[in-house]
Amino acid sequence: MAKREIDLGSVIGPQGPPGEVPDLAQEKISFTKASERINIDPNETTAENLGRIMKYLADLQTVAFSGLYQDLGYKPVIIANLLSSSDSSILSASMGKKLADMVGTLSELDTEVSVDLVKAINSLVERLDTLEASRQSGISETITVSASAITTKRIDFPKAFASIPNVVACFYSGSTEVNFSKVNLSVIDIDTTGFTAKIFNGHTARFMPNIEWIAQI
Repeated sequence: MAKREIDLGSVIGPQGPPGEVPDLAQEKISFTKASERINIDPNETTAENLGRIMKYLADLQTVAFSGLYQDLGYKPVIIANLLSSSDSSILSASMGKKLADMVGTLSELDTEVSVDLVKAINSLVERLDTLEASRQSGISETITVSASAITTKRIDFPKAFASIPNVVACFYSGSTEVNFSKVNLSVIDIDTTGFTAKIFNGHTARFMPNIEWIAQI
C-alpha cells in the first residue's frame, strides 16, 4: 500500500502548568571530606572537589581561617639565648643584635690592643730564643766501643752557644740488660759548638751506649 503524507498544519495540543526551575544558588550539595589530599579536578563532580577542599582545610586546622603564624604547626624553634647546639634552631633577632654588638666590641679591642699584643709576642719570642740559646740537651746516636778499649766521639750542639757552656753527660740505653760496670765516661774539649765524649770500656765484649747530655751557660 502506498504511503500518503498529510499536512496537519499548526496543531497545538493540551498543556499543563509549567514546573518551577530550582534556584541552583540556593541548592545544598552533599559531600564528605576526602581521605587524602588530592588536587581538585575539573573532570570530577562538584561534591568530589568540595570533599578534597575540605580535606585541605581540615589539615591546615586553625591557621586556615586565622591566617596567623602562631597557629601554624611544626614551627621552627626560635632560641632567645646563645646556648643551643641544634642545627634546626633559629636565632632570635635580639640574640643576633647581641652577637653584632659583641663583634663590634671585639673589633674595637683588636684595634686598641693590636700594638701591645705584637710587642708581647715579640718579647715572648725573644725570651724563647734566649732560653734556647742558653740551654740545650740531646741524646747521641749509638756509639760502639770495642772490648777493653777507649773511644772518643764528637757531639755537636744543635746551635752554637755565645760562650762555652757547662756540659753534663751520662750513658743512656733503652735496655735494662746493659751492664754499666767497668765503663767510664768523660767530657773533654768543650767549646761553643760541641764537646767530645771519651768512653772507656773495661769489658771483654764491646759496649754500645748512647750519650745523654745537657749544656747550659
